[in-house]
Amino acid sequence: MLIYEKYQEGDLSYIVNLIREQIEPFSSRPFDKQRLMNAIRNKNETLLIYRNNDQEEKKRIGILAYRRSGTSLYIHYLALEKSEQHHGFGQQIFQFLENVAFNKKIKSLILHVARKNKQAINAYHKYGFIISRKTKHYYTMSKKLRK
Repeated sequence: MLIYEKYQEGDLSYIVNLIREQIEPFSSRPFDKQRLMNAIRNKNETLLIYRNNDQEEKKRIGILAYRRSGTSLYIHYLALEKSEQHHGFGQQIFQFLENVAFNKKIKSLILHVARKNKQAINAYHKYGFIISRKTKHYYTMSKKLRK
């Protein structure tokens, strides 16, 4: 089971480090720490993702940052610890996002992904996203939601 909690200021170094480890290697340019922190603090709903089950204590495994953009929910950052990937958490995360969108009467999910991040592209396809726009370094991927 996954739990989502709003980040605290003390979590910023974890968030920055996770994004640097999991997203920056695929980026066409290095992250600007101030720009990233501004986006987390001011532009997005930023949540920490925790795994919890009966046998273990709650364990922080990733981050999710999103915001409303017109009639879409824009997923700004989604990163899981390397050790927590390939355990089926993607399905739960996207179900959570679809529920958020439904409650806000949002019609689609949108994200950007580096063209060279084949693992993420394949995962997004698996969850129903299609490539809706291509640039030199990124794809815009979207998923229309059912009413």
